[in-house]
Amino acid sequence: MIRSWINFLIIPALVLGCSDRSPPVPAHSPSPADQAVLTEINRIADNEQTERTFQYALAAPCRLTIRKLMGGRPYGESSVPLAGIETEILAYVAGEGFGLKGYPPGDLPSVDLFDSRTESAAQRAAELIGKLALRCA
Repeated sequence: MIRSWINFLIIPALVLGCSDRSPPVPAHSPSPADQAVLTEINRIADNEQTERTFQYALAAPCRLTIRKLMGGRPYGESSVPLAGIETEILAYVAGEGFGLKGYPPGDLPSVDLFDSRTESAAQRAAELIGKLALRCA
């Protein structure tokens, strides 16, 4: 009886603990071109080594899913339509890095898309998200 309870409590904890760094599971299979863009933006985000990082997947042909991680652990996930999205690079206070903000059309709220130590990495992330958005126009 005790062994059953231990298995009931430990196995889910192990499964959750082992899945911290896995990218979001896409709801569909992206085209090879879109997959190449996703692979590159995930590589750039992974190389940033900041406390807050992001992982990307396409939830639908024109919908980007962003999984947010803090210290390597998931703490949030958002999904944003790519059609008509505008991006802006923001310099953080006291030279602490750069953020990429996404502004979907209409009344949808803005979304944090990327954190970076360098402006060039934030610019490259903006370009890659722009490539995905162009296919949705």
